[in-house]
Amino acid sequence: MLKRLTRPQRPVLLPSGVVAQPNAALASLLRKSGALVALLAVWQLASVTGLVQEQILPPPLTVLQTFVELSTDWSVFALQNLQFQLVISTGMSLLRVAVGLTCGVVIGVVTGYLVAWYPLAAFPLDFLIRSLRTIPGLAWVPLAVVWFGVSWLGPIFIVTLSATFPIALATIHGVRTVNPTYIQALRTLGANDRTILREVILPGAVPSILTGVRVGMNIGWWSVIAAEMFGAAGGLGFLISFYGAVVKMPEVMAGMVAVGVVGFMLDQSHTAVQRRLLAWQGPRETLERGVG
Repeated sequence: MLKRLTRPQRPVLLPSGVVAQPNAALASLLRKSGALVALLAVWQLASVTGLVQEQILPPPLTVLQTFVELSTDWSVFALQNLQFQLVISTGMSLLRVAVGLTCGVVIGVVTGYLVAWYPLAAFPLDFLIRSLRTIPGLAWVPLAVVWFGVSWLGPIFIVTLSATFPIALATIHGVRTVNPTYIQALRTLGANDRTILREVILPGAVPSILTGVRVGMNIGWWSVIAAEMFGAAGGLGFLISFYGAVVKMPEVMAGMVAVGVVGFMLDQSHTAVQRRLLAWQGPRETLERGVG
């Protein structure tokens, strides 16, 4: 009797290096989402039964309805007051993070390279980085308001500061951990510092730099929301702060949901890009760096 041949399922590599079948990965996803569903169910039940007043904590269904309304509201009021439209507010915050993170990457990578490669720059710059990084980004908000006013420059400045330090420290670590044998081999062949930087230092430091960018991006996202609450016109932080001042909790919660969803998507997108860029390292090491 002939048996039907079936195509074997493609295995999935877990971060620990363990090979699992797609069914196991699906089960893991269901377990993780199950906790969220249970939390939402308890939240909805507490609101419906009156254990929690809706004015204090609106139920999830109300928050979802408000989220959809704020996202799809293109009325005359919304068009004249774009800072109250959820999609526009999200775009404002993302643009500020993109500009600030770009500045942070440039400043952080250059500074980190100088500290790790040139002894004369190591002490003053390293001391400056390790001293300033202990100051939270929010502590700079009053200065940003005084220096830049209620403009786009304030939140961008906060994001740049927040992202620069973890990226600089990651670059320092990445450059200092490059195998010195490769550097010495190129020097023997007559390579200058520029060639060594291009051929050895940057490729070797990229994994560490990408990890620093991930940390800087997450901190930058948190920072821009806080900065918009205190010193900016428009953005998700401004939207949350405005509706909080007039005690419209469904709108506040809808803004918070947007912050969480966008932050999660940013982190997952970076992990996917990092996994692709570091594919040459092998699946296990790449995945471990992606979740680290």
